[in-house]
Amino acid sequence: MNPSPRPHARTAAAFSLVECVIALGIAAVVILTLLKIVPQTLDLQRIANDHSALAVVLRDVHHRIEGQVLREGPLPIGPLFYDENGAFFHSGEPVQNLNSSTGKMTSDPQRFFRAETSLHRIPKEPGPEGSGPPSPDDSLWIVKLDLFWPLDQDGMPLGDSGPNTGLTWAVSALSGPDWEIIDPAYHPKLEY
Repeated sequence: MNPSPRPHARTAAAFSLVECVIALGIAAVVILTLLKIVPQTLDLQRIANDHSALAVVLRDVHHRIEGQVLREGPLPIGPLFYDENGAFFHSGEPVQNLNSSTGKMTSDPQRFFRAETSLHRIPKEPGPEGSGPPSPDDSLWIVKLDLFWPLDQDGMPLGDSGPNTGLTWAVSALSGPDWEIIDPAYHPKLEY
């Protein structure tokens, strides 16, 4: 007598080799896609962080040059240095950072951005004969800002010697047309 198979008996099931290969192929495609996306995402994040820090740097430079003497050439406040987040620190003082693992101060430089500013006059068209030389408030003044990053330990740009980006904007003199009459020793200053 042949026992009949039990109708509710479970049979052992396993994945076939074809199913395993298909699953591994799908997993490989997903992993390779993720490996391609992660570096691009990190690059975009780095660029976004740089742009955010640059906005902070530009605002700080703007405030620092206001009130500077209106003279053509490099402004005496530079070069200015900033960290990766756009925080300013003095270029002449040694950089001191707190090492979180040891709790000690280190002199590891964290300068990331370097800002160099200069002032240039764009003269107006010449006036009638005999009108004399133009006064400092008779022309358009341009501030030129060059930004370099990343920097080496000496605060000099790495790689190409040219600036990573540059910006120019117009400024005016913090004086009126009679500034020489009021105080002959006064020299106009930058105003926005």
